[in-house]
Amino acid sequence: MRNLIPNFIKQKYSLQQHSGSSKAFTLILDVSGFTKMTNKLIENEVEGVEILSGLINQIFSKAIETVYAQGGFISDFSGDGFNAIFPLEKVEISNILYAAALIMNDFLNFQKIETKFGKFTIKAKIGISFGSISWEIFTNRFQNVYLFKGEAMVRANYFQNIADPGEIVVDFSLINNFQEVSSFMVKMDNKYLLKIPEILKELKPQSKEIQDFSIPDQGWVDSAVQEKKTPGEFRVIVSCFIVFQESFINSENLNKFIELVYQYGGYLNKLSFSSQGGMVLVIFGAPLQSEKFIYRAVDFSLALRTAFSSQLKIALSYGKTFCGFMGNAIRSEYTAIGQVVNISSRLIGESDWNEILVDEQVYINIKMDYNVLFQDEIVFRGFSKPQKIYLLKKRISELAEEPKHEKISLIDRHREFTKLEQIVNEFINSKQQKVVMIKGDAGAGKSFLIRKLKNKTNNKNLIWAHLICDQILAKPYNSVIYFLKNYFQQSPEKSEHLNKVKFEEILHSLQEDISAIDQDFSVQLYDTRSFLGSLININWENSTFNNLEPRDKQQAKVNALNLLFTAISRIKPLLIYIEDFNWIDHSTLTYFEQLLMNYQDLPLLFLLEMRTDKNFRNDKIFPHQQKIELFMKNLTPEYSEQMIESILNHHYGKRIRVGDYSRLKKLILNKSEGNPFFIFQLMEYLSERKELEVESPDSVNLVPDSILSLIQIRIDLLPWSLREIAEIASIMGREFDMEILEQAAVRLGLNYNFKSEIERGVENNIWKKMTKLRYSFSHSLIRDAVYQMQLKSRIRKIHQIIAELMEQYYSQQGNYFMDIADHFSKAENVEKEKDYLYKAAKFAKDNYQNDVAIDLYQKYLCITDQDNPMQMEVLLDLCDIYILTGSWSKAEHFCRRVRELAQQINSVEYDVRSCNLLGSLYRLQGKYEQGLELLKHSDKLLENNHDDVLSAETAVVSAHIFYRMGNYRLAEKNYQKGLNLCKQANFPRKVSNILVNLAHIHSEQGNYSEALEIYEQSLNISREINDQKNIANVMMGIGIIHHLNNQYREAAEKYQKSRRIKEVIGDQQGLSIILTNIGSIHQDLGDFDQAYNCYDQSLKISRKLNDQRSESINLSNIGAVYKCKEEFNTSMKYYNQAIDICKSLGVKYNLCNLYLEKAQLLSSMGKYSDASEYISKSAEIAEEVNRESVIKMAMIERLKINYFTADSKQQKEIAIKSLIDYSNELDESEYFGLLNYEIFKISGEDVYRQKALTIYNDLFSKAEKFEYRQIIDQLSK
Repeated sequence: MRNLIPNFIKQKYSLQQHSGSSKAFTLILDVSGFTKMTNKLIENEVEGVEILSGLINQIFSKAIETVYAQGGFISDFSGDGFNAIFPLEKVEISNILYAAALIMNDFLNFQKIETKFGKFTIKAKIGISFGSISWEIFTNRFQNVYLFKGEAMVRANYFQNIADPGEIVVDFSLINNFQEVSSFMVKMDNKYLLKIPEILKELKPQSKEIQDFSIPDQGWVDSAVQEKKTPGEFRVIVSCFIVFQESFINSENLNKFIELVYQYGGYLNKLSFSSQGGMVLVIFGAPLQSEKFIYRAVDFSLALRTAFSSQLKIALSYGKTFCGFMGNAIRSEYTAIGQVVNISSRLIGESDWNEILVDEQVYINIKMDYNVLFQDEIVFRGFSKPQKIYLLKKRISELAEEPKHEKISLIDRHREFTKLEQIVNEFINSKQQKVVMIKGDAGAGKSFLIRKLKNKTNNKNLIWAHLICDQILAKPYNSVIYFLKNYFQQSPEKSEHLNKVKFEEILHSLQEDISAIDQDFSVQLYDTRSFLGSLININWENSTFNNLEPRDKQQAKVNALNLLFTAISRIKPLLIYIEDFNWIDHSTLTYFEQLLMNYQDLPLLFLLEMRTDKNFRNDKIFPHQQKIELFMKNLTPEYSEQMIESILNHHYGKRIRVGDYSRLKKLILNKSEGNPFFIFQLMEYLSERKELEVESPDSVNLVPDSILSLIQIRIDLLPWSLREIAEIASIMGREFDMEILEQAAVRLGLNYNFKSEIERGVENNIWKKMTKLRYSFSHSLIRDAVYQMQLKSRIRKIHQIIAELMEQYYSQQGNYFMDIADHFSKAENVEKEKDYLYKAAKFAKDNYQNDVAIDLYQKYLCITDQDNPMQMEVLLDLCDIYILTGSWSKAEHFCRRVRELAQQINSVEYDVRSCNLLGSLYRLQGKYEQGLELLKHSDKLLENNHDDVLSAETAVVSAHIFYRMGNYRLAEKNYQKGLNLCKQANFPRKVSNILVNLAHIHSEQGNYSEALEIYEQSLNISREINDQKNIANVMMGIGIIHHLNNQYREAAEKYQKSRRIKEVIGDQQGLSIILTNIGSIHQDLGDFDQAYNCYDQSLKISRKLNDQRSESINLSNIGAVYKCKEEFNTSMKYYNQAIDICKSLGVKYNLCNLYLEKAQLLSSMGKYSDASEYISKSAEIAEEVNRESVIKMAMIERLKINYFTADSKQQKEIAIKSLIDYSNELDESEYFGLLNYEIFKISGEDVYRQKALTIYNDLFSKAEKFEYRQIIDQLSK
């Protein structure tokens, strides 16, 4: 229980003693350094002010205890100090001296304060005096008040003012009355200072028993303050600072003053007295929000000036600040602290008697309705920027008949609705994809407009999918999961079995519908059920999804979603409505952008409902789609009036007649500015206050002008029990789970009837019921308002509780890790945050949510010490991601950083892992020797540190490099080493993967039977462990063997089997490769359109994965298709793009071939000089990476160019001879045939035609390639 009134006063009041005087010691404490600390902390807004409040209470708490322990009491608090009185009849001189010395000593030991926003120094100074004080109690039907004054208080304040920090200045009256004081004093600079060490050493007065503070504060303090259970909150207030002359103080004046305070809805903080006169702080907007509190504060000030004329000075300031309790359980006070209050206190010093000064924020809010004049611009003490000062004169008698700002309407939005309906109808008829953005301010009626559209179109040939984005729970695919749960009718109240049954029932129904259109597609859709189910926590034992590697699961889910949306939209056109699109998570946005780009034939209409945000870049979302924008413009007053009448008629049963409620409607029009949600909430509030039928301007002419302020008013009117539950729910997000909410409430010690409170929240339209256990705030603004009202310390505490509960419930469910990390983060539990950030990042990485994983890893690194070994683990994970996505420079940087850290702490494990990863990167870049050097370093480290897993990894990476170099003997040796180690370690999945690589080696060397035998071994292991990905890789490898043997039908069959598996499991990288291989078959057979389609699909996948190496391969393949079709300029565009990517990545193995193909293209275009330049580049790099095929083709192309650029017949003959000589050096029939074909084209000699024709007829008999057929046709003419 807080003691808000001095017991001295309450005891006198209980004895019916309302005034008196006595001798007393007085102590006034002022703390310097507070202004600097206050300003710095307030710069950090909400949290800064809260920290300030906590520090104030911490600093003053011990001083308060000291005062009371020595027989004194606190008469009142100032912003940075307090006034204490020690009645002579209860204390001795030793008590006041000891109290002053002990307080100062504590401050001297507590000068340095550290906060998250900086370090501060504070110092105290104290003035003490002795003399007469008087006290007086003024009773009033609204609130009793008290006042202390007297010479002893004035003098103590004077001596405190002349004291320097760290000094206790004593009034010489103490020396005159108490001779023993002189031995503890020293005179310095005409000041008498107490000698603190001597007092603490020699004076040991017995502590007084602290009085019982159970006397209730009723009649003295507003009930709203007494009922507050939290130490404070943040509110938008008006601080009204008043100074009055001493002659003002009498019962009549104070009674009238108090009645005006209550009439206008203010909160009277206290009366105090100083040498300047009396002072009062009146707060508007706290402890409860009041209707149109700015206007109330201004009108209150004008009423005071009228009532008391020249006896007062008044200053007003407006803004958001901390409102709460200052002090401790022994003595405290409800007040407001922060910049808003500071401004009003500074303004009062600039005012004259009978003046009302206001700050700029008050002026902005009232300038249309009051006569306000600019006075000056001053830099106040404690403020860095000048503050504008305005003089309030009077209220303007006639308010404007119509609102001065544009209105926003909901009723009869014919133009917007007709446009939207037209777009939907066109979409239904054309089935062409569209993206529509519906923008407007919060509460403008965007959602209602869309609901109206849905009601009208629901029976049309259209399917609606509703997704809701959440600002708090912005985790990957959150809005998609929301849709899936609704589509498959999942309920948390149902058992897992019943949810699974419902899921399969709805999926089966969808299958039946789609089977009538496409039977194969229906089967394919069913194959994805375990992937779709995984998104909404439905699982099957030994399912395909569960047996996937973690890295493949994410793409499997994406593929399943593609199939689902495809199936739905093939039945009927699909309208996807995304609510609160501003808060869409990156994964969902990227997914839908890819869906539109990759499935351009699907009939999809996106309705994106979003708040107006000038920082939101439209061009950054759906960049490849033309977007239609609809803005919810302002209303005419007539439509706002229609809405008011509709609410009165339909919601409250009022029968409207012409002229009825005219004032009510006018006020709502003026104050709502046409915002539909605001109009509705305002009328809800008036209904709760039973003021809908009141026509008196005194009762309804002042209404809130901010939606957030309005909601705060409604929240203030709720029972405290419901409000506390709402506060917990707001921290959980817009949607909340009742079970976790109830457990959190129990941990906070709330013993309410939880079920009835939740139902009461529904009745009060605070939230709505979604399922038996899940609820959602009726509007995100309600949640925002409730959340923002709470103190940061309380928010942290509740986030901690919710995090612990979620940890208890969901510690094994990866899709909750990000939420748990976020709650621990907001609870400022750094260790737990790190734990779940890492888990969430690992989960995202394993599921190929690369952007999410990078963001989470970066957050982890930011809060982890650099010497923490986990830094290296995270950096290696980031390397993996950057290698995958083609950000190779970043990958190399992080690998090198891990090596540095590993060597600093002598960690063999991380040194080896970083070398191996960097070696893998160098393999991709064609830096083979550098990669092998690193792997030798790994082997050397492992000589004395046996680790089968790391040794196997090192061997396999080495094998990959040798394979790329064409050194199959060493590649096979290292693969075999890795294979044996993995068998010893019992890693069947790695064994099957290595076997595939071994088979590739034999296939490359033409040892097809051996390759097929090894593929069969890998296939058996993969089937045993249900490794679908490796099964697909085996099928692809076997297909490559058929392809190499020119068995196109058999190759295509294996490729298609591999493709189907990869599509089902979502292996996008593998799918990209397969599509390239299938495209190659089509290109070999001359079906260039089909080849292009395959390469283009593969290109889109590689771009989606940001796999730049694969992207360059696909670009070059498309360039080759256009070259075959003799569309040389288009071909050149694709080759140049491919070359640019390869150059940036440093992939020399591919770059040399690209230079060769560009040279061949340039040669075909007759640009021999340019072609020669690229031949040189190609040959140089091919020699470096030992790519024999490119070296030979580069030589053939160079010899051809020599002929075409020869200046004389003799030089041409030399060029032809060089071609003939080179043909004799080649054993391979294809190169020999090509050279003879080229020599024939140049020389025209039939002998070379016959040789070429014989060779190409033989080649065509083995492989019916279109290229061979074309050459044969030319040779046969």
